[in-house]
Amino acid sequence: MNDCLLASQLKKLTMNANMKQQVKRARHYYLTVISSLALTLCMIFSVFSILDVTYLKPLPFKETNSLYRLDGLIEYQGKLEPGTNPPGLYHVKKNAYSIEQLAIYFSLGQQKVYSLLLRPNVPVYFASPDFFELLGVQPVLGRFFDEKEQTGKQQTSAILSYQSWQTLFQGRKDIIGTKIQLEQKSYTIVGVSPDHWVLPEVHDVSKAIWLPLDMSSRSVERYTGFNNAFSSLVRFKPNVDLETAREELDALYYEGVSLILPDYAKLLSPKPRLTKFADAIRGDSAEVAVMLVVGAVLILLIALVNLGNLQVARAAGRVQSLAISYAFGATRTQMFKSLFMQNLAVVTVATILGLILTVMCFSVIKDVGADALPRLDSLGVSVYLVLFASLCNLVLSAIFSTVELMVIDEKSLIDKLQCSGKGTGKQMRKTTSHFLIGLQLFFSVLTVIATTQVFELTLSEALRPNNVKTDNLWSIKIGYNGIADKEERINIHAALKAYFVGRQDVKSISYSSEMRVDGINRNFIYNENNEKIASVRRVSMDPQQIHMFEMEVEGESLKESHAILEYSPVVINRRLAEYFSENPIGQKIILDDKKAHEIIGVVSNTDYPGASYLEDGEVFIPRHYEGQRFSVFLLETNSNATDFVMKNILDDVLRIDSRLDLTNM
Repeated sequence: MNDCLLASQLKKLTMNANMKQQVKRARHYYLTVISSLALTLCMIFSVFSILDVTYLKPLPFKETNSLYRLDGLIEYQGKLEPGTNPPGLYHVKKNAYSIEQLAIYFSLGQQKVYSLLLRPNVPVYFASPDFFELLGVQPVLGRFFDEKEQTGKQQTSAILSYQSWQTLFQGRKDIIGTKIQLEQKSYTIVGVSPDHWVLPEVHDVSKAIWLPLDMSSRSVERYTGFNNAFSSLVRFKPNVDLETAREELDALYYEGVSLILPDYAKLLSPKPRLTKFADAIRGDSAEVAVMLVVGAVLILLIALVNLGNLQVARAAGRVQSLAISYAFGATRTQMFKSLFMQNLAVVTVATILGLILTVMCFSVIKDVGADALPRLDSLGVSVYLVLFASLCNLVLSAIFSTVELMVIDEKSLIDKLQCSGKGTGKQMRKTTSHFLIGLQLFFSVLTVIATTQVFELTLSEALRPNNVKTDNLWSIKIGYNGIADKEERINIHAALKAYFVGRQDVKSISYSSEMRVDGINRNFIYNENNEKIASVRRVSMDPQQIHMFEMEVEGESLKESHAILEYSPVVINRRLAEYFSENPIGQKIILDDKKAHEIIGVVSNTDYPGASYLEDGEVFIPRHYEGQRFSVFLLETNSNATDFVMKNILDDVLRIDSRLDLTNM
């Protein structure tokens, strides 16, 4: 009995002593394994965190399983496209038997906060009073909209998002009741919403300021058009059959649109689109998530193969020490436990470092992926991530220990005991090493193929020509919202033009109603028989701009004399020309001013690599600035003009009038 106990203790002491000596001799090995594994795990944890907030983390609202998004679709050019008519939604809200609650919301972009020194731009959203009640959330401070903000009462109340409260007002506890000026209107802050808000197809809502629905410059209940900026949230009554509810919504929405826009209802066949709220939030992110997971798995496999090769080399070096343990009666199970504990310590260190690196990468992920994936602003170390990291820790430790033990069989241990063992390790790991190298090459080829395809698609889109001249051209979008008088705006615009003309580094200057890149001003045009032709982008510009962009013109270009005509001729692009059954030059089109304009020329298309949704029919209307809220100057500068020069120009513009908004350059 004593002999057995002594042998067992001697066996454990021998194994522990051997392990301690191996740790001391293998510092470089551990450093390589820990650093390589930490970087790999950082990537895996980052991908898991994205999947966590997208698919696992509950939405911060009440009973999201019964929450739906309701917006609109129209039939345009043979396919369904987003386009919501708010009066149609109001008609559904007032008359649908199946609906318990319906709240409308929308955003028309950003506004400047004039009451703050730096006048920052913030996203502004409008919502019906029952919007926050429907979501079932509670304010961090103050209150949400109530009966005081019912549509038609024009209450100048404002609700800050949590992030706007923190960034604009440093989280002041006394913010309730404070006045805030957005553009030309003053609002009273009545509440602060919780953090990490999310809504379908928008990515700035967590930084927004909320206003009552009727404070919009547009009359939502009488809105005569379709716009995908409008949407609504719906909860149905208990035990309502969803298919029956869909049929009711289809009929009521079409009826509501017909009351406001009878002609458009016939032309566009508007219909509502009902989507589970969680599905609407995720949108098309599933494709991006699959790409991330596949890429992460392939890289993880390559990393494991490389580390497996290191484990094989380590196993070969351990043959002698393990042979001694084997001679004292250690079983394979005991040797596995010993290897597992050692590998667990190494992998645990790598896992902790990987988590630290992942947290450091969160801010980069938020900036890069905000437009492609939802809810990235709520990235953080969650319970799911900790559990996943722990599972990875155990699995990797087991894999490494198994790999080491697999290449050490009983025969190799006996041979090591019976001879000096020279060459035994090399012979033992030769076959395994070759197999792992083959696996590495296989996974590397898969990764290269996948990466090449993505890179090819991205590069081909990025290198697609835009078909207009861009060298030495600068667009400056200027807002006059701080200037109420129209004549004063015209005079300031003239002063700005004179300033630009007087600069030696500016060769030529032009005006347009919007920028060539980000404009989304679209409406229908008709022929002389009042038949719809297409929905187009309309751009007012002075005649020089087509020449500055070096757009090829078929027919006649715009002239200065055209700009003063009431029935001015227009130029269209080739995309719009394709809608005409014959040569469009000489034909007339009717714009939203209800006047007939003759087409005198067709210009080449402008393409938008990376934003193909902007590639549509265009109508170019000859006009000079007439006092609108925004104007865009196009400057052609000398080749030596730099960003620094342009910054000086912008500084000078603000000196001309400090009320101007330089919204884009």
